[in-house]
This record gives sequence, structure tokens and C-alpha cells, in this order.
Amino acid sequence: MAGDSSSTPAPAPAPPTPTTGPTATWGTQHFDKAPTAGELAQQSQQSAQSTSSPTSQKQTATVSDAVKSIKPNDFLTVYQIPCARTGFLTGIGGGAAIGGLRYILGASIPKAANWAVGAFAAGSIIAFEACQASRRAEAAKMKRVVEVYDRKQAELQQQKAQKAREVAAAALQEKMRLEEEARAAKRWYKFW
Repeated sequence: MAGDSSSTPAPAPAPPTPTTGPTATWGTQHFDKAPTAGELAQQSQQSAQSTSSPTSQKQTATVSDAVKSIKPNDFLTVYQIPCARTGFLTGIGGGAAIGGLRYILGASIPKAANWAVGAFAAGSIIAFEACQASRRAEAAKMKRVVEVYDRKQAELQQQKAQKAREVAAAALQEKMRLEEEARAAKRWYKFW
């Protein structure tokens, strides 16, 4: 009988939950949905393991590792990356202008094309990084604005609470004064 209970098949794992649209991912991070409890637990275990073992070797990223991490789907979703459009358009315009100018000034077609490609790459990278820097600056500015707004709201709440306490204290004093006057009016004796 004991052998029969051990031969029961294990339950099948649940299929992954389908997403409704394209999932913007980088590594294991999902940006279109909140992480699940299992993902959070796994991340905390990994961070605990990495901090608890100081003798573990640091992995260095190589170009081949970076190339292996590129998936064909990444090329289909490149337009979703913030600032990619700005970078590409600036690179295309700059590359066409520099390549055309080099050709007009007498360079051969291959040489002008090389200049165009180089200008495209440089212009794209510079425009992308400038856009990212402005986004980071704007995010920091928005964070400061939210902090100031939250601080002002807290101050307003404190002021309202203080006014409410003052009004309550004034009402209590008035009530006590009225009660004292009522008690004084009910005395059975009067001196004058």
C-alpha cells in the first residue's frame, strides 16, 4: 500500500499567466506589471546570497555575453525605449548631412558613406544620452516638487489640526464659563 501512494503523479505546474500586450523587459524585470511575491522572494534571496558571500567572484560582463543577451524581439520593441526616437532621428539627419557634405567636398562615395555612418553613430549616441540626462533631471525635479507638495500638505494639516484644537479649547472654556454663570445664578443666597 505504501508503494501505491508514492506512485501518484505530482501535480503539473501552473502555466504562465499570459500578458495582454508586449512586455517591456530588460533581464528579469517587468515594467508593465508589478512583480509577483515569488519574484520578490527570489530577488531578495539573490541579493542576500551576493552580500553574504564576500569571497564570491565578481562576474565581468563581456561583449559576447552582451551579444548573447540580445533577442530578436528586442529589435521589434526598440521604439518603446525612451529617447530612442530622438536619438535615431538626430543620428539619421546628422549622418546624412555629414555624408552629403563630405561627398560634395570631393570625397569618394565609400569615404563619404563611412563619414555618414560615423556621424550617424555619434549623433545617435550623443542625442540619446542628452535626452536621457534631461529625463533624469526632470525626474529629480518632479521628485523635489512632490516632496515640497507633501511637506506643504503636512504643514496645512498641522495648521488645521492646531486651529481645530484652539477652537475646541475656546469652546470648552466658553462652556465652562456658561456653566459657572448658570451655577452662580442658581445659588439660593445673594449678597446684594
